[in-house]
Amino acid sequence: MTGVVWAVIKREYLQRVRTKWFVIATVAGPVLLMALMLIPYATSSRGADRERTLAVMDETGVLFDGVAPRLEEAGFTVERAGTGPEERVRLEEALTEGRMGGYLVLDQGTLARGEIRFFAREAPSPLRSVSLRQAVIQSALEVRLGGSSADVDALLSGGSLEVDILTGEGIRADDPEFVAAYVGAFLLYMVVLFYAVAVMRSVLEEKTSRIVEVVISSMRPFELMLGKILGVGAVGLTQMAVWVAAAVLILSLIHISEPTRPY
Repeated sequence: MTGVVWAVIKREYLQRVRTKWFVIATVAGPVLLMALMLIPYATSSRGADRERTLAVMDETGVLFDGVAPRLEEAGFTVERAGTGPEERVRLEEALTEGRMGGYLVLDQGTLARGEIRFFAREAPSPLRSVSLRQAVIQSALEVRLGGSSADVDALLSGGSLEVDILTGEGIRADDPEFVAAYVGAFLLYMVVLFYAVAVMRSVLEEKTSRIVEVVISSMRPFELMLGKILGVGAVGLTQMAVWVAAAVLILSLIHISEPTRPY
């Protein structure tokens, strides 16, 4: 690569990374990602803090031992309630006075058809509803199927597909070449989608201002296009590297600050 091409690459790169558009877009991407990820997380966390305590009235006598650990893993504080009309009156009073977030009633319909009754002062959020249903249904399936908790969780998660690729050297458990090709194709698509127009505009700017006639007199058209493509491409890769690093940092901070999964 000649010095002329390096000069074009340096000009195209520095000219764009110093613009306000590049700085704003590079900063706005992580900020928008942080807002999209942290705002729902903070909202759901505040809702869970207000109504995290649950009571479970298990009329079946076999579901509480499976439901309670799953609810606690989801971030709830679970207490075992008795059965009968008097116990239900006590739970309703505690719920009305705000001493608990709600209580579950598990009966034979829960064990047979997955029917669950949840009493609360207000409708639960979609995330909370999913966590309650998942905990109860997994426990009911565990009782009905007579299997272990790990087996039921594996079935409900969709199982797993283990692919063995037969080659001349034997069985290979994975295909790293496919993963690398998939990731490379995705990155190539993103770069072309966002920055191919920037290359075109870079060429059009000099053509419309007739600077290209002066530039071509001192270098070949191939060198000019190569320098522009590499320079603008380096700008795109720099911006994407900043976005990826910011995403990894945000995810790591969320993981550190979330020891449990409060729904």
